[in-house]
Amino acid sequence: MVLCGTARASRVRLREKSRQAIYRTDPALDLRQPRLRASGDVRSFLHLLSWLLAAISVMGQMESDRKDLRMSLMGKAHLVVLWTVDSGDEGEWDRIFASHGGWMTGHPREGDVALVSYTISKGPERSNPLDPGSEPTGKTIYVLDEYYESPAGIARHWEEAMEKWADDLGAVMQASTQATVSTLHSGTVVNALW
Repeated sequence: MVLCGTARASRVRLREKSRQAIYRTDPALDLRQPRLRASGDVRSFLHLLSWLLAAISVMGQMESDRKDLRMSLMGKAHLVVLWTVDSGDEGEWDRIFASHGGWMTGHPREGDVALVSYTISKGPERSNPLDPGSEPTGKTIYVLDEYYESPAGIARHWEEAMEKWADDLGAVMQASTQATVSTLHSGTVVNALW
């Protein structure tokens, strides 16, 4: 599941709203101070019962809202770059991607140029790329995977990289001369589950 920072903030706000709604109905419903007495006080029992019903209702609404927060990547713009590098170059690539991750946090999260998802994956290259049990070659594969709301986000990304991440972009270009590189510059997601 892919959730952006806005979705996480929405979940937190929803949780707080649900607590406020329950306690606003009747402050006596705060379970941190149970009111049900051993004597079987009917009023206290009814308070507890109404709190439980309100909580069940809110939990159902939270589940419904959580489903709405999931976003399909169908139709989104997709940028993928795959580098296969010698193990001796791994330290420089780790440094580059740490810098890249920090820089990416400044990308817009809303609108036509929004960054929807961002990952860097790293793992061993296999001698048979179609057999996950085959022997490692000793090289490392890095996969940069970015999804944007539209192709305008990818265009903006490259422009900003040349302006604000120029030094490390130069390091990427230099290190790429020693690697095998494959790129999907601006694909469109044609199949997505959620």
